Amino acid sequence: MLLAWQPVLLEPKRGLDFSWGAGLDMAMHDGLTFGHQVVFTFGPLGFLGVNQLWFGDLAELSFVYLVLIRLALAAALFAGARRTFGAPAAFLISVVVASVDTQLTEIVIVLILTVWAVMNGLSGRRALVLVLGLGAFTGLELLYKESFGLATGLLTAVALLSLPVKRVAYAAASAATAVLTVLICWAASGQPLSGLPGYLKSLEQIVFGYAPAMSLSVTDVNWAYTAAFIALALGILGALQTTVGCTQRQRIGVLLLWIAFWFQAFKEGFVRADSVHVAEFLEAALAGLFAFRWRREHRLYALLGSASLLALSLAAQSRSLSSDLDPSRDVTVAFNEVGDILSASRRATIQASGEREIKQAEPIDASLVGLLQGHTVAVYPTEIALAWAYKLDWRPLPVLQSYAAYTSALDELDANFLASPQAPQRILLQPTIGIDGRILSYDQAMTTRAILCRYRVMRATPQFAVLGRGRDRCSAARLIAVDNVDWNEPVPVPPAPGPNSMVLVDITGIGIGGLERFQNLLWKPAQRSVTLNGGTAQRLIEGTAADGLPLSVAGQLDFPVPFNMIPQATSIEVAKDGQSRTGGRPITYRFYVQSFSPLATLHR
Repeated sequence: MLLAWQPVLLEPKRGLDFSWGAGLDMAMHDGLTFGHQVVFTFGPLGFLGVNQLWFGDLAELSFVYLVLIRLALAAALFAGARRTFGAPAAFLISVVVASVDTQLTEIVIVLILTVWAVMNGLSGRRALVLVLGLGAFTGLELLYKESFGLATGLLTAVALLSLPVKRVAYAAASAATAVLTVLICWAASGQPLSGLPGYLKSLEQIVFGYAPAMSLSVTDVNWAYTAAFIALALGILGALQTTVGCTQRQRIGVLLLWIAFWFQAFKEGFVRADSVHVAEFLEAALAGLFAFRWRREHRLYALLGSASLLALSLAAQSRSLSSDLDPSRDVTVAFNEVGDILSASRRATIQASGEREIKQAEPIDASLVGLLQGHTVAVYPTEIALAWAYKLDWRPLPVLQSYAAYTSALDELDANFLASPQAPQRILLQPTIGIDGRILSYDQAMTTRAILCRYRVMRATPQFAVLGRGRDRCSAARLIAVDNVDWNEPVPVPPAPGPNSMVLVDITGIGIGGLERFQNLLWKPAQRSVTLNGGTAQRLIEGTAADGLPLSVAGQLDFPVPFNMIPQATSIEVAKDGQSRTGGRPITYRFYVQSFSPLATLHR
């Protein structure tokens, strides 16, 4: 583990990914309830995957988890490789493989462990210890990162069905342990028991809405699909040759373990198919091959396949092995980072440096800071790290960052929060630019309208605006027109009928159905796009397309540029990748108008 140590970035930073990490830590520090006050792809134990020193005590626990997971990976790789290559060669191989940083470490560990268990036909006390441990780990992962919890649960289920005896009893014991672990960890993380149903409900929305909304395809990594299926074939070969002479149940079990592992890693790597995620898949597949005991006649395949996956994973990130593997440097870095975590003064220095860097990179005008201080504040849409750096009284929208509110239920959760007495008194607003070529106000249209209806600009600079909360100034939306059209067919937007009114649209008929549901389960569905005023097509999230997308407004109702949320559309057109006009009229546009009254006095 020490010889293959990868540096840990401890200093707090600004930016999209660092900000959701800050949000997870701040939510835990402030005692917010997950599933109700906080919704994201990570649960209340998600701070274990956040290495930055936002808060010293949480960073210590995160570092302990990191060390344990890295130690378990090193041990699993060595144990797996030793069965094929002997101890000396296995040590060198495991150091090289472990030196390649991976975000799917937990799944690799479970694969190697479950393949070993099935191959040894565990029973009795050893089998009971194994199933209880796997159940506990699955429960832990469900509160850490939802997708990891589901992946470890799937691998555990396959392994249990592959054991020679007492499969039902072991499955019941493992499931009970998982449930008990969830309850214990939920309570230990300060979450109220009454909040657990809400967390499980939000988990469903987050998991099943992820692929349609967050999919990404970067053409520079299209070559990796070939590598992925070569890895699948290598693993199938490894499973079949490993289980020669075993029972049919063992053979099928080991094969299914590899397929389940590959499927989970493929989803993690290719739903958002960019260089970082593709490298994560390749690194996981590389490590997973050492779950098998390779026979002498197949060892060349294992070595060549492993070397190829290693080279490809490095190439995907434009890295070299020497940049990842430097044992002398890695041991020094490991002990230095342990010292940083254990020393209160060194932690304080790192935190101060991070705070200073965030403020320098994104300075907020002193007059804006004055408007924020003494009030509860949400940061919208993404840059949560600012709330930490400027020590604001943070009160977030439940979905930590706007792009993750990709279903109507999640959008409604945020909108209802803004309409409640608990809503933040101020919003620190960034320029309204969406991710992945998306229109920010279309990510969560109900929430956008709630902000427009409840908040006004108190002061703005080119970088930020401060919004203050007042009474609701919007009427109920009123239907004014309906159009049924085909894909790729432009539709004129009805003009706003009054001087203080906004035109909205609900778009139905573009959801995932038929065989595309199967495609969504296995990989990702086709992307939807929207074109306004005959311009450039922009990404449209089908899960929130029926939430009342703002189109145009009459009067000075929108926020000033670059904080404006209404695109002033005169025409709208929806398309789907690979979909031409069908000759039918599958898409329905329902246009509404919503009236605005003058802004009421702000709540102070």
